[in-house]
Amino acid sequence: MSRVLLSVTALFVVISSVVSQVNFDSIEDDLAYHADIMINTTVASHRFKAANLFQEQFENMLKTEGSYKHSFESLKWISQLTSEDNKFRIFSWIVADENVVSKTYGYIQFADGQFITLNDTGEMSSDLEYELTGSQDWFGAIYYNIMPFKSAGNTDYILFGYRQFAKFDKVKVMDVLSIVDNKVTFGKDLFVKKIEGERDEVKTRLLLTYSADSNVSLHYNENMSMIVHDNLIPRMGRIKGQGPTQLPDGSFVGYKQEGNSWVYVDKIFNQISDEAPRPMPVLGSDAQTDIFGKSKSQTKKKRN
Repeated sequence: MSRVLLSVTALFVVISSVVSQVNFDSIEDDLAYHADIMINTTVASHRFKAANLFQEQFENMLKTEGSYKHSFESLKWISQLTSEDNKFRIFSWIVADENVVSKTYGYIQFADGQFITLNDTGEMSSDLEYELTGSQDWFGAIYYNIMPFKSAGNTDYILFGYRQFAKFDKVKVMDVLSIVDNKVTFGKDLFVKKIEGERDEVKTRLLLTYSADSNVSLHYNENMSMIVHDNLIPRMGRIKGQGPTQLPDGSFVGYKQEGNSWVYVDKIFNQISDEAPRPMPVLGSDAQTDIFGKSKSQTKKKRN
């Protein structure tokens, strides 16, 4: 009798496992369908209708026990990054309106299954590089890399992200994510620019605003042990009706970790181009680039 009971119990466990997997696969199919519409359809109102349906289903998925272990690999329009210590993963995606201005959505899911909804305020003030924000006043971005680092004995995470904030402008962002008891803070007084004879300039995050028809790199260079990005200079825009903007000048600057801070380094090296940077498509185009502005054929790198 006991053997029969054990067999029935084992069968129940197997069936439950299979049903759970089928449920996640079914959810993922629905999510992929709505994701395709919210990114690719030509009518903005249809994109946002699909986005609302996607968000509702996505939250229900996150509430489902065991969802943290499901990878949702078919959601190619959704950025999904897991921390190296596997303590959490962060999802982010963008939806463009009729003016190709993006609204950003985000969630952080912890290994214990709890999750936090990130609320994009849609604001970009002049003080944002000096402020601390949280989940309710998040500067939204679609993240393409996450890098852990030690600061004052604690592990924080630098997030590298991107969005199109205005019709003519894109933004690359380097933000700092701190987590205490599953509560998150964005930004930290870490990025220091030393100015001779003056007080150091200290920023909580870095925002690089540049012309929508250009491409700007922002990444961690392992060989140099530095965060590197294009140096931007003011120029008149090349898009009709654009006005003044910022463009890369072919040189690079960066930040190198010194103790608990990342210190600005000017003119790391120069790269002279034979021709001006080729225009990059804005969000919503059907050119052969992905949502990060990179070639779709480009191989994925560990640190972007």
